[in-house]
Amino acid sequence: DKAKAVIATYESNIQKVKDAIKNQQPARIAVLRATGKGVTAETDEAVTASMVKELGMTNVVTSHLDGTTKDKTVPYSLETLTADNPDIIFVTMGKEEEITKAMKQAMTDNPAWANLKAVQNNRVIYLPSKLFLLNPGLQTPEAMARLVKEAYGIDVTF
Repeated sequence: DKAKAVIATYESNIQKVKDAIKNQQPARIAVLRATGKGVTAETDEAVTASMVKELGMTNVVTSHLDGTTKDKTVPYSLETLTADNPDIIFVTMGKEEEITKAMKQAMTDNPAWANLKAVQNNRVIYLPSKLFLLNPGLQTPEAMARLVKEAYGIDVTF
């Protein structure tokens, strides 16, 4: 009975997040994963990008995939990112402080970053690894609510 109650609350909270944005124009986003080895883009197989998809947002990265990849991340060049020019860039990462600093430095050093709408509009969002790098499990509704807050400015509370 306890498990059924937890599942019902979980499903209800996810639906509450989805209902909050049902009339929103889907945000065009890219989900980048930054690690010490470099930056890749998340496919719908990865944690954050799968939440983005479930929320009906448009992941610009998927337009470059053939639909059969099972990889969670794929190489994604700055040139392709510039061509896709998403409204929002979500960044998931390992060592948060170190990677945030490195990403901000890269955006300052390379003028190509300055041409991106997301950068110009201060819409590069660094997401905490505890909710977005690994599966957040029962905290998925909270993680999805955070994405909605960042993308649309809508607060969803449970």
